[in-house]
Amino acid sequence: MDKSEATAVLDQQLASFVRRSYAELVAIVDQPQSAQANGPSGAAYQIEFNVFYDSGRSGDLRIIGSIDDGGLRALMPVTKSEIMKPTGELV
Repeated sequence: MDKSEATAVLDQQLASFVRRSYAELVAIVDQPQSAQANGPSGAAYQIEFNVFYDSGRSGDLRIIGSIDDGGLRALMPVTKSEIMKPTGELV
């Protein structure tokens, strides 16, 4: 897996995912979401997003995205996270 390509794909997918409203993300707390995307090289990637409360119910949400190519890297995917306040602002 090309780690720099995977990181760029994850950045793009995570940026799109966190454009959702706080209420939309609350609706999927503890319900992993998956997606697939192709990198510029044509490599296929699996992406998973997890949303959970970072600081107690009705508090900040932590959004974690992870990406792998379905191979051995699935055991240690590249991950990134964002925190969203109830106002919808990213920290």
